[in-house]
Amino acid sequence: MITTQSFTVGYWRTRGLGAPLRMMCEYANTHYISETYPTASPKWFEERKPQLQQKNPLINLPYIIDGDNVISQSNSCFEYLGRKFNLNGDTEEEQLKNNQCLNQVSDMRNAAVQLFYSSPEQFNIDKDKYCQNVLKHYDKFEKWFEVNKTNYLSSSAPKTAGGKLTRSGHSKD
Repeated sequence: MITTQSFTVGYWRTRGLGAPLRMMCEYANTHYISETYPTASPKWFEERKPQLQQKNPLINLPYIIDGDNVISQSNSCFEYLGRKFNLNGDTEEEQLKNNQCLNQVSDMRNAAVQLFYSSPEQFNIDKDKYCQNVLKHYDKFEKWFEVNKTNYLSSSAPKTAGGKLTRSGHSKD
């Protein structure tokens, strides 16, 4: 694993997916630089993104820069910081649980984003269906806690999936 004294977490100037990445850095008591961009910012699209594409053609927000590594894609960023800060799980079983929960949280978040960023007309059409579906996600997590008997999603301590769930505003963590 490449380590540096400081690295960069980049995201829009909203909490969104950047907040749990920054929270992980704070939890690990690690120095980092937070690069934020106004929504639809030319600074991102015309300046910084083209620079970062030279190192990573998949670049998008959020991203992490650690030395020569430029990591993009949300869950890849979570998994990278999780490895760096030992927040993916201490055992193979915890890592497996954490990974499953990280992806379940992503499913729930993606459904919310699809609704919240729709037109007002589409929002009114889809909101009741969304509310029914989000209850299914909550039910899955409740059953997950019952089966696994943990205070956090994958163990007795906070891990990456719980951080993402917490920032989504849907957590027992």
